[in-house]
Amino acid sequence: MTLSDPERLAQYVRALPDFVVYKTVDGNYNHVGATVADAVLQANLRYATHVKPRVNRILAVYPAARTTRAVLALLGTISATDFLHWRGQDRA
Repeated sequence: MTLSDPERLAQYVRALPDFVVYKTVDGNYNHVGATVADAVLQANLRYATHVKPRVNRILAVYPAARTTRAVLALLGTISATDFLHWRGQDRA
C-alpha cells in the first residue's frame, strides 16, 4: 500500500524525536487572530515573555479579529508586523 503525500508527511513528523502533540493550547481564545499568532510565534521563543503578551495584546486591541475573514480584512489595513507587534520580518 502506497501512502499519500499527507500521510507520509504525518508519518515523518510523528517520527521526529522532539515532536510533541499538544492536546490543548494555552488558552481557548475563540479568536483566529490570537490563535494563529500563538502558533506562529511559539517556535524558538520564550512563551511567557514574548508570545503570550503579544497574544494578549491582539485580544485587547483587535477583539473583532475573531474570524479568518475579519483577520484578512484587518491585514488589508495594517501590516502583519503591526498586528503581531513584531519588529522582525521573519515570522510576520
